[in-house]
Amino acid sequence: MEYMNAIDVAVGPRKRRWLWCVIWLCLIAIAPATVCAQRRSGSADLRGSVSKTVTVSLSSHDSPTGVDLHAVENDGALSLVLSGSEFKRDLHVTILIRSNTAYNIQTSVQSQTAVLAQLQVISVEAGGKLVAGDAVTGIAVTRQFDQRHGRTVAGEENVSPIDASAPFTIVSGPRISLGGGLETPQNALKVSLLLSVQARAAEGSWTIGLKLQGSGTDTP
Repeated sequence: MEYMNAIDVAVGPRKRRWLWCVIWLCLIAIAPATVCAQRRSGSADLRGSVSKTVTVSLSSHDSPTGVDLHAVENDGALSLVLSGSEFKRDLHVTILIRSNTAYNIQTSVQSQTAVLAQLQVISVEAGGKLVAGDAVTGIAVTRQFDQRHGRTVAGEENVSPIDASAPFTIVSGPRISLGGGLETPQNALKVSLLLSVQARAAEGSWTIGLKLQGSGTDTP
C-alpha cells in the first residue's frame, strides 16, 4: 500500500492509469515468448504420420504376334487385359513397384474363355539409387511363382495350375522407395514376369484380365 501511495504521489491519477496500461502491454508481449520457450524446451509434443503408399505400374512388355495387351493404372493398381486367338501364348511383362512401407502384391484373375496356366517371377532388380538397399534381397516371392533361378522355361507343362478362384499374393517385401514421387524412375523395383495364358477351348478367341494390387503392411 505504501508503494501504491508513493506512485500516486509521484505520478498522479492520470499518469498512474497510463503507467498500468504500459505494464499490461509488457505482460501481453512476454507471454508468447514464454510459451515459445516452453515448446523449445520440449514441453510441447507435436506428432504426425505419413500414409502408407504402394503403387504398381507397367514398365514394358513383349507382346507376341496375335496377342493384344491393354494396361490401365488406377489408384495404385495395375490392370492388364490380354486377348488372342491361339490356344496357348506366353507374354513377358515388367512391372514397377514403389512403396514407402512394407508391402505385398496380390493378383486376381478374371476370364470366361481362358486360364492363367503359369505366372513366373523371372527377375527382380533395383531401378536406381533411390531404391532401399534391402529391397531386392528382402523380397519374398511365393514359392509357386519363384523362377528367378531358371528352374522352368516358357511352355513347360509340369507346372501346377494356378488356383485363381480368389486373389493370391505373388511378392511381398520391405520398403522400396527412399524418396521421389510416383513417377520417379530411380525409386522403383523392377519385377519381370512371364505369363502363360491358355484358352479354355481349342478354337476361338479369348480374353483374360489380371489385376495387380499393392497394399501396405506393418512388417515385410
